[in-house]
Amino acid sequence: MYRCIFLPLDVVDFAVVFALGDIFHITDEAQLCPPGVEATLLATLMSISNGGAVLGGLIGAALTQLLGVTSENFQNLALLLVLCNVSKMMDLEAIVKRILLLKISSI
Repeated sequence: MYRCIFLPLDVVDFAVVFALGDIFHITDEAQLCPPGVEATLLATLMSISNGGAVLGGLIGAALTQLLGVTSENFQNLALLLVLCNVSKMMDLEAIVKRILLLKISSI
């Protein structure tokens, strides 16, 4: 039962954290850009974000194929999961550092 709950909560948890990180980033950038350019800035940031998501999917697919994980071969699945989760934590670390820098700069 716990395995069925873990995956959806993991995906939702990261989606919420990344969305909050994006809100802080977009707000800061919108305040720095010239008036009237906010929509262009938002569109640019969202296209970069979407490009990163596509690139991340491609890298994940390549890594899965490189490690030989298939529907019949799960030998390197544990290594694949560790690599994927470590890469997510690296992104999470960058977001936490940015939030901390924003709090420090506002003091």
